[in-house]
Amino acid sequence: TIGGVTKEGKNAVNELSYLFLEAELDVGLTVEEFIIRVNKNNPDTFLMKACEVAKSLKGKLKFISDDTTIQQFLAKGMPVEYARDYIVAGCFTPTVPAFSFDTSAAMVNLPLILELALNNGVSRLTGEQIGPQTGDPEKFTSFDDVWNAFKTQVEAVVPKGMLLRNADRKVYADYAPCPFQSALFEGCIQKGVDITNGGTAPYITEGHGIVGLPNVGDSLAAIKKAVFEDKKITMRRLIRALDNNFEGDEEVLHLLKSMPKFGNDDDYVDGIVNDVVTLVESEISKYRGIAGTKPVIAAATGTGHLALGKVTGALPDGRKAGEPLSEGGISPHQGRNISGLTATLKSVAKLDHLKIAGGSVLNVRLNPEVLKDNNKMKKFVSLVRTYCETGGYHVQFNIVDSGMLKDAQKNPDKYRDLLVRVATYSAYFVELSTTLQNDIIARVEFQEV
Repeated sequence: TIGGVTKEGKNAVNELSYLFLEAELDVGLTVEEFIIRVNKNNPDTFLMKACEVAKSLKGKLKFISDDTTIQQFLAKGMPVEYARDYIVAGCFTPTVPAFSFDTSAAMVNLPLILELALNNGVSRLTGEQIGPQTGDPEKFTSFDDVWNAFKTQVEAVVPKGMLLRNADRKVYADYAPCPFQSALFEGCIQKGVDITNGGTAPYITEGHGIVGLPNVGDSLAAIKKAVFEDKKITMRRLIRALDNNFEGDEEVLHLLKSMPKFGNDDDYVDGIVNDVVTLVESEISKYRGIAGTKPVIAAATGTGHLALGKVTGALPDGRKAGEPLSEGGISPHQGRNISGLTATLKSVAKLDHLKIAGGSVLNVRLNPEVLKDNNKMKKFVSLVRTYCETGGYHVQFNIVDSGMLKDAQKNPDKYRDLLVRVATYSAYFVELSTTLQNDIIARVEFQEV
């Protein structure tokens, strides 16, 4: 992690920052993460160099907003001088060395929760009653009915997740303590408490991952507009279309796909996505970990959006049963952010990232021609800076065109060193599964900044 500010709030970019960038350009490993902390005090020359390295490495670097991240720690009650000293640990998680500690948790499949709300608690794919009965959705007469059913399903899932998570943490505390690691954190030695048992509280957080947030926002927006506002279809017809995976009713599928989609700077759907964040965060906040630790939302999927998509039925956003969910965490669903890169960044920046305090991931794919000259690079730098200064948290780029990716599928030996951003990590494209390769290709490729 380089860039950012000092504990006093001054620009922390120095000669070593540039040397690290040069070293990354020379080595370009897949395994380590390279984070750029962005704020208004960063020199333009530093951000330009970072963006040039990102371009050369096809987009390996990650850009993190200082303003957003520091505010996340201040909201936890951390002194500002500690908050300013944060790094990004692992793939995307904000952490303050020696003071904060984040433990990962299970992924919550938000689209499946919505599916249960629209099927009286029953999975469409298995027929099992896995959620509470929230009523026959065909009899819902208002959007509030849909929302309340979804809320009830969320309230049922969260405590189960916390129960499993606390059992997992209890095993770690009892059978796999970390005495050496504990010695590196403030509070553990003073209290005589291992880090796995809450030694650095109150700054330990339990990051509960959420998957498919944009799918749920898009789906709820489609229901609200198509069914209850525009009255173009009934709930009965919608539910029957979902039951049949849209077979025999392409008209409904086309209608749902035409509804507002997250990632296009549309306040209608962007606001609903934020409402979902608020709902999940408020519910998770009611619970505590085994050492009194506070759970927080973390919006990142890894490749979980593929596996969880396979167990999720058709959705009102126009996604069919078994298809991948939205990738990244807060990335718009593949192929839907069609209003340009600026619109995508504005949608994501509207999210209340203080309520996603476990971190989040936004993937963006650019055609290399977008950055081919100095003027375009300056626009790129300005775009990254503006996003990070206006509410965004994280963004990372795949700077590679679809033609190259498709050719790499056909001729892998020609592209053994083609490095791509998968989700929270980088990997060689030709070593990925075909499903994952296709998922990356399906992301919108922006032609301008």
